Order: sequence, then C-alpha cells, then structure tokens
Amino acid sequence: MFFDDMQQAVSVPLLSIIDETVRAVIAHDAKRVLLLGTPFTLKNKLYQNKLQKAGVSVRVPTNADQKRLFGVITSVLDNGPTPQSKAELLSIIDTNKQGVDGVVLGCTELPLALQNERIGIQTYDTLQILADAVYNYSIS
Repeated sequence: MFFDDMQQAVSVPLLSIIDETVRAVIAHDAKRVLLLGTPFTLKNKLYQNKLQKAGVSVRVPTNADQKRLFGVITSVLDNGPTPQSKAELLSIIDTNKQGVDGVVLGCTELPLALQNERIGIQTYDTLQILADAVYNYSIS
C-alpha cells in the first residue's frame, strides 16, 4: 500500500513481506491459498491483489471466522499464545481450508498462536519468509 512510496523515499533497497510471500507461494507451486490476517489486511486486499496477479487464487475466511480470527490475534497480543488461541486458530483453518494448497499466515501473531503445530497443509509464515529473504539478501 505504502511500500512503493517508501522505496522511492530512501536510497536503500527494501524488501516487501507481501512480495516475498508471493514468491514463496509460487515456489511451492500453490494454486489456491487460504489467507488469514487482520480485518485491515483482508479488507484492503494487501496480499490478495498480488497473489491473484501471480495466478494464485485466494480464499478468505467467512465474515464470522474473520471476527473469530481477529479475536485470536488480539488474544495473542494481549496474553501471548495460549492453548485456547491455538485451538481457535486451528478450528478456523480447519473450517476454511477445503480446496486450498496452503495457508498464508498474514499476521505476525498467527504463527505464535500455532506454536509450531503441524497442521497437515503447507503454511506460509510471512514473518519467517521475510526474515529468510533479509538473510539471503544480506549474504548475496
């Protein structure tokens, strides 16, 4: 949203968490992903537009599940990850993952809530993807 303006304002290269996530999804040859994130992220289609432009179909949770998801995010922010936030997130994923190749965790609190749980489907931890991209850029 503001990335291009920021890049033009500085003389150092910036890495976009969204662009790096799109690269990771494409590298796994995913054709359809479930996108989880804050209401702002989902409403403003921060990931959807770039994923769709790259040929990846994007599914978002139902409105009811988006409210539940925001509850998970705020719970993790307020209390840290808990068994309850993990269970709620797993329930949201399970309800919405039909027909997708992976789940984009488009909010940095979501991987914390999962607590490294393997969920039987490819997950894209956007913060880890960005950290890996920064590391790879720094050694190249």
